Amino acid sequence: MPCHKGSAGIPHRRCGLFRLILAAAALVGGSMPSRAELGLARENFGVWDREGLHAVADYPYARGQSLDMSWEQVNTARNTFDWSEINQKLQSAEDQNQAFTCKVSPIDQSAPTKSMPGWMFSAGVPSFSESGTAAAAYVYGYYLDPEFKIYFEEMVKSLASYLRTSS
Repeated sequence: MPCHKGSAGIPHRRCGLFRLILAAAALVGGSMPSRAELGLARENFGVWDREGLHAVADYPYARGQSLDMSWEQVNTARNTFDWSEINQKLQSAEDQNQAFTCKVSPIDQSAPTKSMPGWMFSAGVPSFSESGTAAAAYVYGYYLDPEFKIYFEEMVKSLASYLRTSS
């Protein structure tokens, strides 16, 4: 590839840099796989039991148990957590030699009052809700509030600790 010369007849510095990058890419490119690898193992794709407690004998195509919970369900008061539903579903999955996944959402339809934990609003976290005729009437905590961040981190750390230490 010809390099264009500057006004003094000297090749531009960018041309030399470009050639170096092109040569490095050719060397590295030869050792890289020609296709991307999947992020998850193939056996993780398929049908997941989100209702829970279905027997593998009745649903042999189910890959595992999946549980979605709301923050309000598991964190009824500050530093008070109820992981019993996770424990029940985790045990069911283990008994059937299935994979298990769980998610604790800040807010979703499973929340009894369609709200984040009410105790945190009493503790001073500002709240707001949707408006309009099609609004779902969810009550949210202000995500940027310093206390909100502390309470959410407490819940995440409690879940992580529970999952690491449960047997």
